[in-house]
Amino acid sequence: MSAPFNPLNQEKTFGELLKFPTKVKFKFIGVNSSNLKLIVESFFNEDLKLTVEAKEGNKSTNGKYLTVEAKVKVPSEEVMYRIYREGAKLPDILRVL
Repeated sequence: MSAPFNPLNQEKTFGELLKFPTKVKFKFIGVNSSNLKLIVESFFNEDLKLTVEAKEGNKSTNGKYLTVEAKVKVPSEEVMYRIYREGAKLPDILRVL
């Protein structure tokens, strides 16, 4: 017997959850380097042509990793997916949350 349908178990797209354009805060986790913030700013400003407010966040306990918090007005669902997909491939970036 299969479980009853529960709409809460269905994955939703960003377009179903958010109304675009919308302001979003991203966390880029990367190797602790002096240019990590510049890499993130360049990605938004030059690659995506979006204005970003970026600041360094927390360092890991051992100091090996650093977060960069980026606030940006995301114009569309497509750009939202692009930020996660391409942002994770930036130099020294390990993950985008």
